[in-house]
Amino acid sequence: MKTHKWTLEEAVAIAKQIEPIARQHGAHIGLTGGVLYWEGARKDVDFIVYRHQVPQDDPAYLPEVPVDAFVDALRAVDIYLFKPMHRVYKVTLGDPAERRFIDLIFADRTGDLSDDSKTPDAADDETKPVAGVDDGTQFAPIEETAVG
Repeated sequence: MKTHKWTLEEAVAIAKQIEPIARQHGAHIGLTGGVLYWEGARKDVDFIVYRHQVPQDDPAYLPEVPVDAFVDALRAVDIYLFKPMHRVYKVTLGDPAERRFIDLIFADRTGDLSDDSKTPDAADDETKPVAGVDDGTQFAPIEETAVG
């Protein structure tokens, strides 16, 4: 089964639906990844989730985003948990069988992103940088190597 390909326009539209829910959980979201940096549709859309910056003595202060409550609240916009990991939670828009993947990267969590596996069908993506944004090296795909 083929993974849905996200466009920049679709990513912005879903960001506008997620942001109010993020704010209710002491956070904001920021668009990143291939949808933003490369031309053409991509296998998933990536959002960084980060805490509101408020003083520790403020009643709204949270030491970190309440990840489980935030992800659960996304059901209100038809987004469901697909695979929780350490810093990246893979979620899907609508029916998981449609494979409309979204990666939520929780910035305040410690750990290495390499601990989090890639979205299925990563090889489906083309690798064309957006003209004028990248010289072809800064955002070049990282080749995976076997650790032995």
